[in-house]
Amino acid sequence: MSDISPEIANIRNYLDWVISLPWNKYSKDETNLETIKKNLDKTHFGMNEAKDKILEYIAAKNRNKNIDSLILCLVGPSGVGKTTFAKSIADSLNKEFYKISVGGLNDSSILNGHRRTYLGSNPGKIIEGLKKCGTKNPVILIDEVDKMVKDYKGDPASCLLDILDKSQNKTFIDNYLEEEFDLSQILFILTANYEEEIPYELYDRLEVIELSSYTLFEKIEIAKKYLIPNIYHEHNLNLKDIKINEQVLKEIIENYTNEAGIRELKRILTTIIRKMIVLNKIENEKITPNLLHELLGIGKYAKNEYLVSNNFGVVNALGVNATGGVVMPIETCFYNGNGKIKITGLIKQLTEESINVAISYIMANKEIFNIPNYDFLNINVHIHMLDASVKKDGCSAGITITTALLSLALKKVIPSNIAMTGEITLNGIVRKIGGLKEKLIGAYNLGIKKVFIPKDNHNDLEDIPSEVLNNIDIIEINNYIEIYNFIFKEK
Repeated sequence: MSDISPEIANIRNYLDWVISLPWNKYSKDETNLETIKKNLDKTHFGMNEAKDKILEYIAAKNRNKNIDSLILCLVGPSGVGKTTFAKSIADSLNKEFYKISVGGLNDSSILNGHRRTYLGSNPGKIIEGLKKCGTKNPVILIDEVDKMVKDYKGDPASCLLDILDKSQNKTFIDNYLEEEFDLSQILFILTANYEEEIPYELYDRLEVIELSSYTLFEKIEIAKKYLIPNIYHEHNLNLKDIKINEQVLKEIIENYTNEAGIRELKRILTTIIRKMIVLNKIENEKITPNLLHELLGIGKYAKNEYLVSNNFGVVNALGVNATGGVVMPIETCFYNGNGKIKITGLIKQLTEESINVAISYIMANKEIFNIPNYDFLNINVHIHMLDASVKKDGCSAGITITTALLSLALKKVIPSNIAMTGEITLNGIVRKIGGLKEKLIGAYNLGIKKVFIPKDNHNDLEDIPSEVLNNIDIIEINNYIEIYNFIFKEK
């Protein structure tokens, strides 16, 4: 073509992309299982299920080179190490690594490219990642997959289906290249905060692994084995220069952090080290509780900050949010009226329905609960869930709401170290709930000693850390009358 042709730049750019892609170039993977496990343990504490999946895949790959790659989806609260663990997998397997963030993405062309008819068109992120990695078998991380947006601009979840599905990605066609490219050798790892918000069309293609909140003990171990050595290395210090014992770590975690993961803990430890450097106290110094208060000031959080005691009609519910398991007290009150129900605390529809079921259940069983004098048609009920800035949705607060209302009607104080989770039916049957592991870890971290859970969740107790099980009295129930007999009946 002539050098002055207006098409020459577009054609040259297209040919550069085609020639630079790794059509037949592979990296040599690490195949020794012991070496891979050692490398994974070196960077991340726990996460045994995810580590086992990687080792199983490599063991199978050693027997059959043509086996399909994994599609892992790591689900858990912020700060538990999902993204860094994906990078650690790439390093352990000796693979190239590329990250794609799809949080808020609503244009599928970002993933599968723009057609060459558009001005400034380019391939999508997948092809771009393969070019940068230079190999056909890298690890590609697709971050925040639960935060994609579907609107008039496109449906990125359906586009991802074409990229991830093992029966389709062997002949993936980028809109810019318009040539088939085999994606089946890529190890895809996805991350999400909420399992229920992963697009339905993707969910059954993924091997979902839940990464739960860390307990106090686990955070201390992570700080000792990973965070502190790394921070000291960054600041050219030795472990003997500044000593931080377990008691101080415990106080930092309980009074200066409020999270499921360890990001805030890492920031606090880094702040301590830098303040000590400023004060030039870096030779055989020991961080004491008094020195800790001088460096960081008064603690931001109290362990029992949200627990309310010595009040009728107040009971602790267990929930899950972006920071992991939480304890949310539910308050109730009666006053003269005409049978209206007022609900506050940023309640969404599912929780509102739980409230209506709980009230109907109590009204239908007044004689059993020994509250015959209450005329619910002539009183108003106000139910409030504390921490009103956080949205409450889900069907796991039924038994807590019922207990709070009975506590108010029977003038019985429920101890603040008791919490419960479970949905209730109009017949008093307690239904199975989700997120039990997160909820129990959250209860343990806040000092709860007794928790009522649905009996249908019995098998979920196998995944609960022994530290939590040994410190919380867990009572399994089938019907609400069991809670009533345990709490309200005189013994």
